[in-house]
Amino acid sequence: MWDTLIVRYVCGALMAMTLTSCTLLMGLSDKQCSTSSECLDSQLGDVCVNNICEFASGCNGTACYENDGGVPSCETDRECSGTSTPKCMKNGCVTNEVFDQWTCPSQDTATSDTISYGFRVVDFVTRDVPMNVVVKACRNTDPYCSQPVDTFTDTGMTGNAMLTLNANFYGYFEVTSAGHIPALLYVTKPILKDTTNRDVPVLTPSMVEILAMLAGFPYDAAKGLALLEMIDCSGKPAGGVQFKSSRAAPDQFYIIDQTPSKDAELTEYDMTDNTADGGFINLEPGFIRFSAHLGVDGLELGQFNARIGANTITYIDLSF
Repeated sequence: MWDTLIVRYVCGALMAMTLTSCTLLMGLSDKQCSTSSECLDSQLGDVCVNNICEFASGCNGTACYENDGGVPSCETDRECSGTSTPKCMKNGCVTNEVFDQWTCPSQDTATSDTISYGFRVVDFVTRDVPMNVVVKACRNTDPYCSQPVDTFTDTGMTGNAMLTLNANFYGYFEVTSAGHIPALLYVTKPILKDTTNRDVPVLTPSMVEILAMLAGFPYDAAKGLALLEMIDCSGKPAGGVQFKSSRAAPDQFYIIDQTPSKDAELTEYDMTDNTADGGFINLEPGFIRFSAHLGVDGLELGQFNARIGANTITYIDLSF
């Protein structure tokens, strides 16, 4: 993620500033819904399933598509023929290149009943292993992780979390450690095979204040952060993508030229670090629907519904 891009700026800021720490708050909100009408009113979904809003037919609770902006509407390629955008993708006419980039083949089926999923927890700046790391694997239908699928406790101080999951696991990972704010890592499509994911950096409260300062925003410790990256069919982070939030007027930024920018409107691919990131600061705790679009107010690539906690960082690698 974008920690590799701005750590040099952060280290300089750390040497120049003296910061007071924030109060550590989980800030878990109430259940997301009791009735489907609440989901419709909040635009987080169509139906309420186990107190979680999900989208109905054709979406599987993962992503639904809209045709935003000036993209020609379509249902088949025939309606796009004879133009420079001959392919119909998610109800919009697009070029062959865009179609190939975002129309991913169906996932393979799982070959075993259980799978292993792992990642390394590190401090954002020092890259050292934090103390007292605990990682829980949680179903999306368990917003408070009251019944974790598996729990990893880092008794060996390696930082290498490894969890055993049922094949087709679809949910999130809750990461806590001494002296750092909690982190949530969301999986946006089912896990089908043994996987070792990237490092998951955790931040101290003072580091969050510095990052907010670099982005040009004050930070409210009673609110939360989200860091997003859109992954295309090749597995590469994509530039030219706009992120939106269902909550009104959050503080938004994109990483441009290796530093947070609140003036940018789209992700920008950084070839050196293989990243194209954006995010939100000072999000109200609760469930928020994030969407990704091609260009400013362009064709929607997909949506994902995630929980934001107070003084918590939520990572979402969007892949549909």
